[in-house]
Amino acid sequence: MKKISWVLCITAVICGVIGWAGYRAQPEEIEVKTLSLTASFVAQTVSCTGKVEDSAAQEVRAEEACVIGEVLVESGATVKEGEPLFRVDREATLKVLAQSDASLAVKNAMNDTAPTEIVAPTSGRISQLSFREGDTVDKDSICAVIEETEPVQIRLSIPERSIRRVAVGQSVLVSGVGFQQDSYHGVIREISSTAKEKLNGTVTETTVEAVVSLQEGESDESLRVGLSAKAAITVSGEPNGFIIPYEAVLEDEKNREYVYVLVGNRAEKRTFSPKAELSDGYLVTEEFQNGDQVILTPELVTENAVLTKTEEDRPDDR
Repeated sequence: MKKISWVLCITAVICGVIGWAGYRAQPEEIEVKTLSLTASFVAQTVSCTGKVEDSAAQEVRAEEACVIGEVLVESGATVKEGEPLFRVDREATLKVLAQSDASLAVKNAMNDTAPTEIVAPTSGRISQLSFREGDTVDKDSICAVIEETEPVQIRLSIPERSIRRVAVGQSVLVSGVGFQQDSYHGVIREISSTAKEKLNGTVTETTVEAVVSLQEGESDESLRVGLSAKAAITVSGEPNGFIIPYEAVLEDEKNREYVYVLVGNRAEKRTFSPKAELSDGYLVTEEFQNGDQVILTPELVTENAVLTKTEEDRPDDR
């Protein structure tokens, strides 16, 4: 009887150990946060600061001496960049050139390079017209003055390290703590040909000034002259890019960036090569597809763990 009891006790212990081992062998279930990737246009920007200032009038100058044939606009008219302001009387112009430089007149006549019109270098309102039909205009004479459509402009200081990526015509988003709207749209109208040294705290940095013209109808009374402004200049863009948040990225022993992607209920390691580092993550165009579930809490991932997800929805404000 004692022997039977002893056997039963041993059997019970063995069963308990086997049950405990089986329990321990069950894969651990872990809840992770994920982000579903969607390809979209991703803008690459250069950030800088500046000031609000009065819009400067722009002078329209004759590139060559000429004779005005027809005036196409009136004072006070609104014109677009590239719009003709004056027609040039070509025959009369060649005669004027012949009187001052016969060889130049012959050259222009032979090569058909005599000017035919004078156009607006920028958009705005004509505030001054200096010549009438039949007037002779010397080279570099001021033919007209154009005032900006918007009453203010933004003068930016672009860091030396970023200036090679900035060009006239690029779009700009302007913001400021004292402004009524979250942002205002503009375009770079001009970039200085010289650089300046600017004191930033105790450090001196080299910057290049650029002027931003706001789009028509963008400005309001909150854009007071002298207020500080921030600007994000769009220098390039990726039409089908993905943003991988920095918190999701790890680095392996070969210094390669990687993330965990949720496939089923398991974590799959995926390395990638970033195209750029942006404010909210790495820009990538390969290695990922629409719908990939990137794990935002990679520190929770363990080997053989069974994963469940809570998907994070991040608004796309780019």
